[in-house]
Amino acid sequence: MILSRSGAGLFKAVIVAAVLVLSGCDQDAATEWTFRKTLEFQLKGECQNDACKLAVSTQIKACMVKANWRDYIEKKDDEVAQEKFLLTFFPCFVDTAGVSYF
Repeated sequence: MILSRSGAGLFKAVIVAAVLVLSGCDQDAATEWTFRKTLEFQLKGECQNDACKLAVSTQIKACMVKANWRDYIEKKDDEVAQEKFLLTFFPCFVDTAGVSYF
C-alpha cells in the first residue's frame, strides 16, 4: 500500500478541502476546516491513548477559538502572536480532571 492508514486520512482531508474551495464554499469556512483538520490529524498522532484522541476531536473547535486561531493565521510572521497561540492552544486539551494532554 502506498499510503499508510494515517496518510490516507490526510490525503482525504486535502481532497475534501480542495472540493470545498473549488465548490464555492465560503473561503473562511474552508480555511477553518482545513486548519482544524490538519491540527486534529497532527494532535491525534501525538496522543498516547483513546481518551486523548477523543478530547482532541471534541475540544478542538473551542481550543482554536480560545487560542484565537484567526490571529495566528493572519499574523504568520509575528512571533508574539505565534507564541501566544501555541501557549494557549496546546494546554487547552484536558482530561475529565482538567489535566492537559499536551
